[in-house]
Amino acid sequence: MKYVIFDFDGTLTQKGQNAWKNLWIKAGHPTNENSIYGILYKSFLDGELTYPEWCQLTCRYLKAKNISKYDVYEVGKNTLTLQDMNYTFKVLKESGYNLIILSGSVKQVIYACLNNSKNYFSKVFANEFVFDNNEILQEIIPTPFDFDGKRNLINQLLNNGVEKQNITFIGNSFNDEMVCETGVKTICINPETTNYDNKKIWSNVVQGNSLSLILPIIANKNSDKELCK
Repeated sequence: MKYVIFDFDGTLTQKGQNAWKNLWIKAGHPTNENSIYGILYKSFLDGELTYPEWCQLTCRYLKAKNISKYDVYEVGKNTLTLQDMNYTFKVLKESGYNLIILSGSVKQVIYACLNNSKNYFSKVFANEFVFDNNEILQEIIPTPFDFDGKRNLINQLLNNGVEKQNITFIGNSFNDEMVCETGVKTICINPETTNYDNKKIWSNVVQGNSLSLILPIIANKNSDKELCK
């Protein structure tokens, strides 16, 4: 089995798109550096909060603004994706690749953004929102597969017999960097907050508006002529 594993925010979406930030804005919260949004995220990055604690506190502030299932859906629907996304997924699937999303984003935002394109994916790993009977946010279930968890998920595939050369990871940010420790091929697309020139972290770098830019790189890695048609 061959795998192509995608991050979401800034990887499948246009540069600068961030589901969490857009959700806070949708709820009416500011998102500057000194805002609660900025302070909580910095506290997590500084190790003062665990990932589940960050999700729990985020939930508290979004819930206080009655963020609803429809609000989350709207954020997803208004998230701009890269060009040629469906084409790229179709080519990869028809060439025998198993597609996975491995993201620190929000599952409901991803589903709303991708719409029918989500059906190309066998698995979507991301944070999950739980809503009450009135469709108001009640709980955030944190993903165990962000930051070092991305590396851990790929190691699970390797431990289950998938060969390194049959896995390609596509990301764009610093929370994707630990994947390099698995030894799989990594592609940085439209880099943000990452040392994309470091070949130990990123095997290749592409910049542009079309997701199809990854196809020749994957084809070259796997000697897959189908991707070059």
